[in-house]
Amino acid sequence: MKSSCAATIAFISLLASQAQASVAVSVTATATTEGIISPSLGTAINGALNSPIPTINPVYAALGLGLADRAAVAAPLQKRIAEGPEDLTIKVWNNHGDDITTSHARNAGSPTAVGGALGAGVIANGATASFAVPSGYAGNIAINDGNYELSDDDSLIEVSYVVADGYSFPIADVDISYVNGFSVAITCQCDDVYVVGCNTNLFATGITCADNDGENACVNPERASTTDTTAAPFFAPCAGAACEF
Repeated sequence: MKSSCAATIAFISLLASQAQASVAVSVTATATTEGIISPSLGTAINGALNSPIPTINPVYAALGLGLADRAAVAAPLQKRIAEGPEDLTIKVWNNHGDDITTSHARNAGSPTAVGGALGAGVIANGATASFAVPSGYAGNIAINDGNYELSDDDSLIEVSYVVADGYSFPIADVDISYVNGFSVAITCQCDDVYVVGCNTNLFATGITCADNDGENACVNPERASTTDTTAAPFFAPCAGAACEF
């Protein structure tokens, strides 16, 4: 699962950059700045907010290449990634069937987003909203059904736009994370092509949530683990599509 998630993230990076770094993932914002991600919360292993931020190395690892083999594939991989714009634009599109609530946060030390719908807000059903982030950015967007409050247990879009090893320009990296918990299903597209995430409503699978936080989110029991390789039962239907540990 760790390598599967890494391969998925690397694939997103390639596609997002080829598409001029515009990632399609929609909002009435009530704040103009993001919060700071709490260090006590989980982030996806080998995901967009991994520490350190993922570079080209997860691509090699996913391909099973040792150090001696990496030089042979480095140039072709880099040629597949066109240099993106100065700022990465993220578009959030609400297809949930109801309003959704959103909240933005960034890593400590990350630059702030440079424009668009930021902070906590509401996206009407069927609506879209966009925001832009500069080079060096790393952060997330928490999302929940609009009838409930946001918590630390919600589904996340994790985003980074950093200069990877071997490159002179930032690479877009996006994952869908249920590491802290699940509230709503999220998928990510690039140029209308699905690349990551899981559109399964985990509350509708018949598998019992062992720890519901009372605000439409199931707490992931593996959120604090850095060694788990198997998704908890409630989260298993989205294993390999969304990051869950």
